[in-house]
Amino acid sequence: MTHPLAKEMLPDLTEKQLQRTGTILKQILDRRLVTRAELSEELGMSTSSVAKYVKALIDMGFVRETDRSADGATGRSAVLELDPTGGFNVAVVLELNTVHGALVSLRGDVVETVDEPVYYGMRADELMSCTRVVIGKLVARVAEQGTKLFGIGIAMGGAVDQR
Repeated sequence: MTHPLAKEMLPDLTEKQLQRTGTILKQILDRRLVTRAELSEELGMSTSSVAKYVKALIDMGFVRETDRSADGATGRSAVLELDPTGGFNVAVVLELNTVHGALVSLRGDVVETVDEPVYYGMRADELMSCTRVVIGKLVARVAEQGTKLFGIGIAMGGAVDQR
């Protein structure tokens, strides 16, 4: 089953088409640089089907074409890669002394970081206020760039008790 947001973004596609689009997007994410022909061969799909799904991903701003190859040289056929400007996620980690925030590109690159100091024993409302400041700064940065915000993830740092 595909993510509900996928159906919202691509309302004209069937469930199977959404799954194929997601599979292609994951392949591009995993491979970093890949051609349509390589996707076709690896996924057992026709090149015309791959081209159709890739076009949808390019039109949405998730994927772009480049003439670079996996080894850095320029190639003859278009190579696909995730578009680092296609959108971002916000990652927030609550630590003992700091709320760390990061703006992360589709490729997983940290584009910008924001830290807000906190202290042990801080009231919950104060901690939430610091967290909102960090998130607000990063969300504002996404808005300035005119790109999409896909999600915000919040985690707590520290050791995990395995008992």
